Amino acid sequence: MQNGRTRKTEDRLLKAREFTRTLARYEPDIRPADGYRRLESWRDDKIARGVVNSDNDFHQIPEIQHFRRWFKMDIDIVNQKNFREWTKQYLPQTMHNNSFWNTPESPYHLGGYEKQYLLKCYNEIMDLWFRPLGVSPPIITVAQAVWISILVNTNPELIRRPIDVWLFAEYCSSIHIDKMHDTATPAVTPTSNPVLALDKSVFDYINSTAWELSSDFIRYSNMVNNGEYKKLADVWDKQQVRLQPSKNLNNKKAWEYQFPMLYGSQIPNMSSLSPHLKVLHFLSSCCLEWLDLIEEHKAVTDEPTLNIIKLKCMTTRAKVTDARESKGIKVIQFVNRDIEESNDSFQIEMFTPYYRLLVNLAQLLDSKPNETILDTPTLQDFTSVKSYKENQNEKGSDERMPLDDSKPKEYNWINWDDDKEYT
Repeated sequence: MQNGRTRKTEDRLLKAREFTRTLARYEPDIRPADGYRRLESWRDDKIARGVVNSDNDFHQIPEIQHFRRWFKMDIDIVNQKNFREWTKQYLPQTMHNNSFWNTPESPYHLGGYEKQYLLKCYNEIMDLWFRPLGVSPPIITVAQAVWISILVNTNPELIRRPIDVWLFAEYCSSIHIDKMHDTATPAVTPTSNPVLALDKSVFDYINSTAWELSSDFIRYSNMVNNGEYKKLADVWDKQQVRLQPSKNLNNKKAWEYQFPMLYGSQIPNMSSLSPHLKVLHFLSSCCLEWLDLIEEHKAVTDEPTLNIIKLKCMTTRAKVTDARESKGIKVIQFVNRDIEESNDSFQIEMFTPYYRLLVNLAQLLDSKPNETILDTPTLQDFTSVKSYKENQNEKGSDERMPLDDSKPKEYNWINWDDDKEYT
């Protein structure tokens, strides 16, 4: 009985344990007492959102003494050189010439083909994703790069889908890094084969191409229902995003810029759709809500431009919804009902980068890569938005900054607009 009670208690602390590991990875310099307060706030946020189930509560937290032991152990792992190799920012010139990835003992050896593809993928992701967002350099981790290589070697169909494979790689790397950091999984280390970290169910989904044709999704869905394939695990709590947001505008901004990536990487959510379609649905829904807010506040200064933007958003969302409904799936709902524990509070100044990302990714729907990203309207072009800026709501802010030798990476948030607050 004692063992049973102990095991039950441990299970109820699993989410808190994951949170602590993530905190150690992305804020290694935080004081343990501050880290524990962050954990308490995380618990309070779960309760406020109604995530906590009193009958099956996996969001309990330990006493501070227990937390301190966790955190010290997690920091020791984070400080190991081999572990940090995975959490660095991916840059072709550094990773491709790093001996850690170029020896027979490497956890994943990068051959000439892998390096060539990663460089191509890096450039395409920059053009398709980060340039319209106004972010430089691209926020891609080494772990994501490795999993991009693994996935295209697993299913060559992904070679021609750089955005999708990158978002799939975020899902895989989130599981991999968490297991690498978890002493309960000793077989998964920074120097072990990363493929061993993932359950077969992930590869079943990747190889099924369930996100492509209706027939593929129906076959995959039937095999899951029949127990031949396992249901995919959620990764939201294994990602950096799940840390309670810091009350800091730069962190808020980093979290907002990376949220579309995080949203698109949730494979179990809307699994009938390819990742970039999920992102398009989120972006179009988000932009339409902002447009409604602008109209509600009578802040429109150029109605024809607003109507053009609204039509683009509505058309894009309709195409995504049709793509899902063609597979016999119910209409997609918005983010706060799609992803448990998500945060859907964004500053209205994010309209311009989100809309530009939407315009760019929408080209993938029509195969017409002729849109001029920087010529798309900005928020200031058709509104008097500065006159009614909403109050900064910091409760949902967070950062997801890759680490380079355990230090936050600096990014240049390119200011395409005139809003000096976001220079």
